[in-house]
Formats: sequence, C-alpha cells, structure tokens
Amino acid sequence: MLSQSFCRRIAWAISLIISLALLASASGSRQLVAPVESTNGVAIGGAPAQTHDALFAGDVLSTPEGASALVKFSSLTQATVLQDSSVQFRLDPSGQPVAKILSGTLSARAAGEKAVVVQTSKYRIEPAKGQAAVYLVGVLPDLRTIIEAHRGNVSITEERSGETYLLPAGKYILFDASAAGLPGQEEEKNKQAPGKPAGQVAPTPPPPSKPKPAAKPAKQPWHIGSLSHGASIAVVLGIAAGGAAGAVAAAAGGGGPSASPSSP
Repeated sequence: MLSQSFCRRIAWAISLIISLALLASASGSRQLVAPVESTNGVAIGGAPAQTHDALFAGDVLSTPEGASALVKFSSLTQATVLQDSSVQFRLDPSGQPVAKILSGTLSARAAGEKAVVVQTSKYRIEPAKGQAAVYLVGVLPDLRTIIEAHRGNVSITEERSGETYLLPAGKYILFDASAAGLPGQEEEKNKQAPGKPAGQVAPTPPPPSKPKPAAKPAKQPWHIGSLSHGASIAVVLGIAAGGAAGAVAAAAGGGGPSASPSSP
C-alpha cells in the first residue's frame, strides 16, 4: 500500500508537470527554467512578479528589502533568493539549473538530483558529486563572497584557474574581493625549487652584513570558520544588512580562530 508521503510527492510532481507544460506552451520559444513562489515586491526581468510566476532562461529575479522568492526546480532541488538580491537564472546544455548572483544572497538545497549551480563573478559553487546538500552563497556590497555548507560538502571552483576546493559540511569561507586562488593551492606554489643536480657544488654565499628582519606572514585572502548553532539566520541577516564582520563573527561562534585551510 502506498504511503501518504509518496502519494503527496506523486501528486506534486503531476501538478508541476502540468503547470510547466501550460507555461511552456504560453511562452513560445523561450526556455522555461522553473516556477517561482514570491512575496510582494519581487520582480522578474524588471516587471512585478505574481504569486505563482515562472522564470525563463536569462531572466533576472530581484528582491527588495523584506521580500524573498522560492524557485522550485523539483520537490528536492530548490533555491531561495533572499532580500536585497538580484540573481539571473538559466539551464546549461545538460539541463542543470544555473543561478548567477549579481548581488545579494541565495540559499539552495538539493538531494539526489541535478543540483543548482551557483555562480559569482569568480566562483562556481555546487554540492560535492553525488551528495545531498544545503548551501548558501552571498556577494557582499564590498564584493567579498561568503559560502556556507550547512549540510553536505560543497565544491568551490575558481572559474579563472579551474582549481577546486571542497568546503566541509558545517564550515563557511569568506573570500576577499581581491582573492586569487583557493585554500590548499598555496602549498604547491610555495614549495622549494629542486636542488642542484648531483656533482655540482653551489658556491658558498658571503655572510650577510646585517641580519634580515623576519618576514611577515602573508595575509590570506580568505577566512574559514565553523558555523555555530543558529548561524544561518545570523549570517543571512548580517549579509542583507551589509554587516559582513558581524555576520562572520556570528558564524564563527563568537569570533574564535579560523580553521586552517586545507587541500580538498
């Protein structure tokens, strides 16, 4: 005998298919991305959105202060555009949903299906292969980027270099606006050059006339910390208000030392 939960999922899926078919027929040649549930003040492509509207490829979904929008790709894969945000949606050639954050914050979840790929000007963020995940990405007003892995590991790829870093569940990372590279990559770049071939003796350098001052450690362009209980709300509110420092302190559980960056 089928469970009530299973029956509800089947009914939801049938309803979604019918809705998408009707929207697709009405849209002509435009590529449908997903239906949207929004609050007052939300706009799609600059026009006010209705309570149950639809996103098409290339549409920018914008939310004012105090508003949000839920984009339903399926019952298991969804994205929430939080207040004061602008996000452009599309589907890649394989049909995977892509959300490019122009400004603000987006929270996504996925389980067992094609996940939402979140893009910023520098990074590509998605769940680790084959994992269910809940993750948040925010672009702050000063162009810093914060990424949180609330459940499941999250893969972060730097678009320029193709380098990838795996952010563990329960961690967040805050990138400076000028950040280049990813945690774990510096170790490879800072390795000492190979020694001289056997049989060659390097000349002995003269002793320095004055001792050189100790080199200051280079400032890392990222900060990694742990998400504390209730950090999700604190961080989201901090980002929405532009208070990055307070948001990160809340996420770190009171501003403790950051975790050491490590290779994926």
